[in-house]
This record gives sequence, structure tokens and C-alpha cells, in this order.
Amino acid sequence: MDKPITAPSFILTLPEMELTDGYAVTYISSQEAHSDSCRIYPDDEVLEVISGADVSDCLVEMGMEEDYDELLLGTGSWEKNGTEILIRDNMVKLLATKITATFLDCHPQEVLRYILTLCGVEKYVLADTQYSTKPTFSVDTQDACEAIKQMNSAWGIDTKFFYWGDVFYWGTAPEQEEVVELDSSNILDLEKEGDKWTADVISVPWLHHSQVVIIDHDKLTGVGEITKVVIRSSGSGFCDMYIEFKEVPEDG
Repeated sequence: MDKPITAPSFILTLPEMELTDGYAVTYISSQEAHSDSCRIYPDDEVLEVISGADVSDCLVEMGMEEDYDELLLGTGSWEKNGTEILIRDNMVKLLATKITATFLDCHPQEVLRYILTLCGVEKYVLADTQYSTKPTFSVDTQDACEAIKQMNSAWGIDTKFFYWGDVFYWGTAPEQEEVVELDSSNILDLEKEGDKWTADVISVPWLHHSQVVIIDHDKLTGVGEITKVVIRSSGSGFCDMYIEFKEVPEDG
């Protein structure tokens, strides 16, 4: 599945048009932000054509020649006085919904189901771990993402939550069909700071935060859990990609 991405092309599909050049791209998949996002920076010529266009549904694809893969399908918005497009995955539903509520004799899954219902989220998978019941838990006008963080903190839960496609996951994740190996053939540089490693990479398929990868390199041999993926394209053919990860036991 290795695909050269040193000089990829991008396709941006908006509700009323498709663009294949004239813009730079920054894509971030972040465990800390619980989301994937993509910023589109049109050049002056393209901006003149698309300024004010409908960006409610956006698809960003990345590849070479006739071989393209979906990078992000999400909801767009005009930013920076209408000069940039910010595309976000379905976490935008949670970020756009304010929660004010008090829960009595509740456990986390009950709180989550209420929050997700208010956000219009219909597809979700929640961990079935049993947690203690609290006599009261209150949220005072926060977006749903912050409300979930507050809930996790109140119960002392260190668990991930994010969207994968159109499904919301909390405390669990979709099955990873393939585990990618990163080695000297696709790692340009590998450095460690604290408990995090950062790999500058080429020729790897698209990766997402919270997935695992196998590392076979002079500096590290083991398994890593991805905490962040960043792809930056200048719009003129140059592309930089790095993966931030932390080591995990090979048995999970």
C-alpha cells in the first residue's frame, strides 16, 4: 500500500465546483483536538473565482495521477475574512452545540447519550465499562466537546473520543484493518521529545490519530499509537508529512 506522497496532488470538491490546483493545504488529525481538520489556502486567482461559494459540504482527496484517496470529508466554513476555508469532521456537531444540564444519579454513558442526542448524533459506539454512579453532575453552558472533557474529568476517566467517518466513538475505536509499518524506506527522520516521537515520513498510506503503527528503525523498534498526523502542501508540488506517536506495549 505504499504510495509516494512527496509531490501529491489534491482535489477539493465543493457543492458546486471541483478544484484541482491553485491552493495550499494543511491537514491535521489530532488526538488532543479529538478531530480531523483541513485548511485550504486559495491563491488570489482561485479566490476570485470561489469567494463566497457554498462550502457546507467539502471533500478533500489526495493522491497522484489517477490514484486518489479521501483525506477528509466534512463541513466547511469561510475563515480569515473569507480568504481561507476551514473543513472539519463531524466533531463540528459537538463544537456547535452548547450544553447546560444537571444530571442526577447518573453514570457517564447516560450523560453521553443525552449530550449526543442534543447534538443530533445518531450513530455512536460507547465503551460498556461500568463506572460508579454520581448523585449529581452539572454542565454550565459549554460546547459538547468541553462537556465531555468535563465529564471524563469528573469520573477520573482518561479515555479518547472522536469521530471515524459518520460514527462517534468514546472509550473504544473501530477495528483497524491494517497496521502500517514505518521503517527506513519511509522515515526521513525520527526524533524523541519527552514521551513522544515525531517521524518525518514519505510513502505511507493515510493515517489517523489513535491508530497504531509498527516502527522498525535504528532509533526505535516497537509499536506506536499515533497522537497526531500533519500534512502540509505548499500548492506548488512540495508536501511535508509528519506523524507524532507514543510507544505502546506490543500486546496492546
